[in-house]
Amino acid sequence: MRTSGVVLALWLTFLFPVVVRAESNGCIGCHIDDTMEERARIPAERFKDGVHAKAGLGCIDCHGGRNSDEFMQAHSRKNGFRGKIKSADQPEVCGNCHDDPSRMAGFGAADLATGQADRFNRSVHGSISPVEGFETPACTSCHGTHGFAAPSDESSPVHPARVPETCARCHSDLTYMRAFTSARVRVDQLIEYRTSIHGQRLAKGDEKVAVCSSCHADHLILPASDSRSSVHPLNVAETCGRCHSDPEQMKGYEISAPDGTSLPLPTDQQSRYTESVHYAAMTENGDLSAPTCNDCHGNHGATPPEVRAVATVCAQCHSRPAELFTPSEIRKDLDTAGFPECATCHGHHRIVPPGDALLAGIARGETVAGWTPLPAYRADAQGFLDGILGLKARIDAVEETVAAAENYGMDLTKARLELTRARDHLIRARVMVHAFDPAQMMAELQGTREEPGGLIYAERAQNLAELAFGERAYRRKGMGFALAIIACLMVALIMKIRRMESRKAQPG
Repeated sequence: MRTSGVVLALWLTFLFPVVVRAESNGCIGCHIDDTMEERARIPAERFKDGVHAKAGLGCIDCHGGRNSDEFMQAHSRKNGFRGKIKSADQPEVCGNCHDDPSRMAGFGAADLATGQADRFNRSVHGSISPVEGFETPACTSCHGTHGFAAPSDESSPVHPARVPETCARCHSDLTYMRAFTSARVRVDQLIEYRTSIHGQRLAKGDEKVAVCSSCHADHLILPASDSRSSVHPLNVAETCGRCHSDPEQMKGYEISAPDGTSLPLPTDQQSRYTESVHYAAMTENGDLSAPTCNDCHGNHGATPPEVRAVATVCAQCHSRPAELFTPSEIRKDLDTAGFPECATCHGHHRIVPPGDALLAGIARGETVAGWTPLPAYRADAQGFLDGILGLKARIDAVEETVAAAENYGMDLTKARLELTRARDHLIRARVMVHAFDPAQMMAELQGTREEPGGLIYAERAQNLAELAFGERAYRRKGMGFALAIIACLMVALIMKIRRMESRKAQPG
């Protein structure tokens, strides 16, 4: 009985030699041999140390074929062998596992996210049309091939410390980028990133800082023009807030106070921004050009503006106020005191709406940043406020007069033009506050005969309205006189008609 069992075992071994050897050797057994060409050997050497091999996966799970050391069996197209996996096919191949939660759990990776292939297919990378001579982006473009490592492994191309260089392999290659779009493209993102506070800290080993995927996402990467994108203007604040609103994430980072001391980096920037005039302009008025985080701090080259640089940043949009403020004495005093220029009065992140209330606060010696203006500046601010309110009140009063004249049907086109000019000077006067120069302010408010200011234009409109009322009175008098004459004629005509009728009624 025992002899027959041994004979049976030997017979089975002879009948199925490939299967028995395949369990011990398989693809790796051949491809790792020193006699194998490098292009076939190196992938096997990388694979045996990767996360897939450690999870129990084999070459055939991706490449198909059979786990056999018989070449024809292993590489037969009939057995599903596909050799190098094309870029277009990679999401489907990888998604067989990575989009299947139950399958990932079977590999002991139940805690890993799934759906990456699905997200990639819906991304800007997954929707790129093939171009002859260029590989389209695919899973291996970022994660590498065969020797896959977990993102937490420093050898992984998607480890935080290596993500910028991984993305730059394509995004810093002008020839490659131009192959896929006719639009103007940038290839300096990595250079800018290295100058940013994020890039500088990453170079020093700080892996908590933002890298490309922190802002642009990893698999579902969408263009900034797509409202679903994490870097669409409406979503930028929330994207930045994922780190900057997290006290645990921002623990250990500091910022310099005006007195030179170091303070913990605040984490209320996002909530403050959502209360700002900039956020209201974007979300309520639909103005997507309104500033969000990256407009002031930069995007790839994100760096906090220094105290002296704040006005330069604001000047990108507010050029006229910056032109007036730059040579002013009040700016010099702010710089000497170490206070941020524009932000001292207008705030930062929670930018308050400009208006008379802000100027009134300065007149009382109050500023958003806590700087106390000198008495001379406070007096100037009160004078500016009185002048602006006076001009506004005068314009409102003239507006009532003009509107009343128009209600009587009078043509006040010229008066309307003068009022428009007066309102222009009111706006310019509010901007002129940034110069903190009473003489320039007076030129806007009053002006001269040669160069009129707001009050003179308002007076001209008032005079035109009064002339219109005078013309109306003259017209009413003329109308009354004309009506009187017409009435007299009517009475005379009636009397004449009665006489004629009376004569006809008399006999022969």
